[in-house]
Amino acid sequence: MRARSRKPGARGSGTKPQSGAGKRQAVWICPECGARLITRNLWHSCGRFALEDLFRAARPGVLELARKYVAMLGSLGDVQVLPQKTRLVCVARVRFAGLYPRRTGFQAAFALRRRLKHKRIVKTVDYGRDGAVTTSTSVARTISTNSSGSGCRNPTTRSGSRTISSNCRRTHEDSGMHTDTEKYNRAQAAGDRAICQLLAEHIDRNLPEAENKIWHAHPVWFLAGNPVVGYSKLKDCVRLLFWSGQSFKEKGLKTEGTFKAAEVRYTAVDQVDSGRLARWLAEAREVQWDYKNLIRRKGRLERLT
Repeated sequence: MRARSRKPGARGSGTKPQSGAGKRQAVWICPECGARLITRNLWHSCGRFALEDLFRAARPGVLELARKYVAMLGSLGDVQVLPQKTRLVCVARVRFAGLYPRRTGFQAAFALRRRLKHKRIVKTVDYGRDGAVTTSTSVARTISTNSSGSGCRNPTTRSGSRTISSNCRRTHEDSGMHTDTEKYNRAQAAGDRAICQLLAEHIDRNLPEAENKIWHAHPVWFLAGNPVVGYSKLKDCVRLLFWSGQSFKEKGLKTEGTFKAAEVRYTAVDQVDSGRLARWLAEAREVQWDYKNLIRRKGRLERLT
């Protein structure tokens, strides 16, 4: 089933379970996909997916490892484990854990109010005073400390969270940014290197579920095998390319090529607008044209989401 976006004001009554102790508001259940939401008709990616869909292209053994992780999440108590189009999330009142599929394993993400340090932690994203952490060591004990509460958010405030992710693999561990991408960045002149490094950090932070690799000689990030964003060094600039950028609502990109790609070019690191870049990256997840099957369809491009 294709994911659909539910937005405030959309029709559909849903169901309301009994609220918990105290004055905490009951969660709302989407009548179409069954997702738990903290407010009625909250925007979400609406659709019914299976764990097997996420790991269809994974190597042998990865799906079984993911099933064990999902079983551990389900053992934490009153939580909902929900596969989505490009990831899996675990929800108490809000999302507090999940995974992002990879061909050779998956990246686990947890949200906590404290910081953890461990050699298997590959990334930390700090959203404010209430921390959130992921690690693959003592996973059940770590996540269970937060599953009974509201997840990464304080139930009465809109405070942020700190997230750290770690890779769960059958054969080897991975670092946050692909080593080939790091080599690509280091090979650039100082000014271009700073631009490339900043772009890579923003992409990794905003698309933690994406797979990064060198493709056609430059760094590209993929969602479920579909290219969504990448950058390359041109003669006099660094070009950031969004494969489906012509369909984005956020302005500032220029048409590139004959399909749906759009680009922006940088000659100095201070030209990178972090807020606008984050909005483009959010749209890169939600708005996708199917380049993965472009050759199979003999050059016909179809929209995925």
